[in-house]
Amino acid sequence: MNTLYLKIVLFSIFIGSNMYGFGQTQKTINGVPFIFYSYWASADRMGENIFPFGFNKRVFTVEKNGGLSFSGGRIYIETTARGSELLRKDTLTKKEKSELGVYQELLEYESLSRFVVGTERQRLEKEVRLKLNQEIENNTADWEQVYKHYNK
Repeated sequence: MNTLYLKIVLFSIFIGSNMYGFGQTQKTINGVPFIFYSYWASADRMGENIFPFGFNKRVFTVEKNGGLSFSGGRIYIETTARGSELLRKDTLTKKEKSELGVYQELLEYESLSRFVVGTERQRLEKEVRLKLNQEIENNTADWEQVYKHYNK
């Protein structure tokens, strides 16, 4: 069996917002499954912009004609302060549950992935960090040094 292993690293600097962030993607083709891993993290000089933060796994099937068909995905991502607050809160009011539901549905729609929380979120984070460990380390190794004087 032939195995093709392909990595793509997405790196971006957002000058206008003083935000430095990156996303990592690793694609693996091994026979039929095609797995797309993503990791998002950001930091800024003001210590205020911490979004997005999260991880995603999307699985595709390679068809006989070489095309790809989407098999499913899982995502956890914090894109706003309010979303992060609701995801981390232990007890939610009825209104907050509704708000969180809308937040999660929108992200599921945009990412074509099922939003996960709790232990499923922890398993997803562990898997993505394991797959992208070296890329995450390489791209965040200097963050403490770069940003420590901004966050006093």
